[in-house]
Amino acid sequence: GYYESNGRLYNTGIEMANGLLTGSIFDQLVKHIAGRESPSAKTEPRGNWHPFTNIGTYRSNTSKYDAMPSGHIMTATVMFTVIEQNYPEYNEVFYPLEAAWLGILGFGMINVGVHWASDYPLGIAMGYVFGKAAVDLHRPDHKDKVAEWRFFPGVDPLTGETTFNTIYVF
Repeated sequence: GYYESNGRLYNTGIEMANGLLTGSIFDQLVKHIAGRESPSAKTEPRGNWHPFTNIGTYRSNTSKYDAMPSGHIMTATVMFTVIEQNYPEYNEVFYPLEAAWLGILGFGMINVGVHWASDYPLGIAMGYVFGKAAVDLHRPDHKDKVAEWRFFPGVDPLTGETTFNTIYVF
């Protein structure tokens, strides 16, 4: 898109990179929090969960802790979401292609023991959210929105202590 001076194509690439980078960071965060065993490394019939696994332990035997959610499915969903948002006139082609792509990818990973079928819904949801957010972030009408700070209470999952949180919404 850059070399052809095609802004739509160029922005699609930027949005896809944005969605993939952001989604991958959060995918790894959720994998570290969940700590679910892959089918190939299972020690129980449906895989054991090791929430908040030590980083050194996680890295020493990654397949024992990284099944949930599927980063493969998430990145494919980000890609299709960004393309579908930027080229809606081709969605009659993209929707069946996405369903086939995700189905074949998912079946293949179940077949080789990389993921459980239950790892996919969260991966699809995350892919859609990060793809949609990347597109919305780069929309021209976004500059008219007002950014604001929001404050809300929370509970620390490790200690049970009450926390006070902030988020910058734009």
